[in-house]
Amino acid sequence: MFKNISETIITRFVNALISFIITIIISRKFGAEGTGTIGLIVLGITIIVLVNNFIGGSGLVYLIPRYGVYNLLITSYIWALITSVPVSIILGISKLIPSGYTFHVFLLAFLFSLTSINQMIMLGKEKIKPYNIISMLQMIVLIISLMLFIKFYPQKGINAYIYALYCAYIFAFLFSSLYIKKIISFTSLAGVTKIIKETFKLGVIFQTANLLQLLNYRLS
Repeated sequence: MFKNISETIITRFVNALISFIITIIISRKFGAEGTGTIGLIVLGITIIVLVNNFIGGSGLVYLIPRYGVYNLLITSYIWALITSVPVSIILGISKLIPSGYTFHVFLLAFLFSLTSINQMIMLGKEKIKPYNIISMLQMIVLIISLMLFIKFYPQKGINAYIYALYCAYIFAFLFSSLYIKKIISFTSLAGVTKIIKETFKLGVIFQTANLLQLLNYRLS
């Protein structure tokens, strides 16, 4: 127990430190306008992920012992795909996503959501160590990719950050999927309607407050 707590604290500290360094790099390399554009892109990704988490979020941790991994995984993946498309379009139309980046935001949010689902399943199975490892490696891949793209493809501008996000999210998804494959048992999809209802009910409780808080920050 103490080991899990200490590893989680270290992981969060390292991730926060890397995020701080990335913020410095972005502000120095892309200026105020580029930093603002990246902020809107990240905001769009965050909003889509929050909507996706109405079914594929932290409620999975509670439901896994009751319904198993396979049914919850498939349900959450399908929900992530179904919601990512219209939410991306709505954000694009409402100008919350910078012009020309709607598809990138959709795809990045979808990849991030899949990884998040995998990680919630790990938590539900009490696999804290691999969860922390994937979280840390994702940030490490992000900062390394960003520095490499800036160094070798400076003409890409803020797209360097977009490509770095792709590298980090794809790596985290593949790595987490390989681990999930070890603990998944293929079963019948019977009772999926009940699973969706219960998962959504928990997701509404968990995510509505987060989404409203994020929108309040954006409004401010």
